[in-house]
Amino acid sequence: DLELVTTDLIQLFKSMKTGASRIHTVMSALKNFTHLDESGFKEVDIQKNIEAVLALLRYRLSARSDDLQIQVQTDYRNLPLIYGYAEQINQVLFNLILNAIEAIECKYNHWNRHSFQPQIKIWTEIRDNQSIAIGIQDNGIGISLESQARLFEPFFTTKPAGQGLGLGLVTSQRIIEEMHNGRLSYVSSTEKGTQWIVELPLFKQSSPSGRADNTINF
Repeated sequence: DLELVTTDLIQLFKSMKTGASRIHTVMSALKNFTHLDESGFKEVDIQKNIEAVLALLRYRLSARSDDLQIQVQTDYRNLPLIYGYAEQINQVLFNLILNAIEAIECKYNHWNRHSFQPQIKIWTEIRDNQSIAIGIQDNGIGISLESQARLFEPFFTTKPAGQGLGLGLVTSQRIIEEMHNGRLSYVSSTEKGTQWIVELPLFKQSSPSGRADNTINF
């Protein structure tokens, strides 16, 4: 039947258009995430970086087959550009936001789903005109005191075997503190969740070791 074929083709073209749009969005996000056209220690737009990471993780935040939908609240202050390695900063943001998502997923699977409202709050601010701070807060499962004692140990992970290398946080700490003269800190409660704070200096400066390269050594 020609009418049915025409209807199917219209639906197919709509799906292709939607798919192409999603591919374009992902490719744009990947370009911002990896800064394919940039390299080295230079000006970084933190808000743009956060949004690029969120775009890449959108599939983990949106409504899924298990009905989990994570609400993301952002509160961006008017930040100046900072100096840093954009790709490495994105890696830290990706690690921290992904950890927040996984903490929420874990709580969702072991909690009363009807009373749990999963959310991630991301905020930025200037501190004493010396640094900027990025806060990433979730209301997920939280980190136990036992795990906190080993949190920055290489290869330590609370994830099931085969699902994590245990290098995300130790790498993030070294990127922020060794490569950018910044600070990575957190507060966590098994009842309320976890908040990570990334602090980065406002002004251009060299790393403590004076190295110009961006190699992370273990």
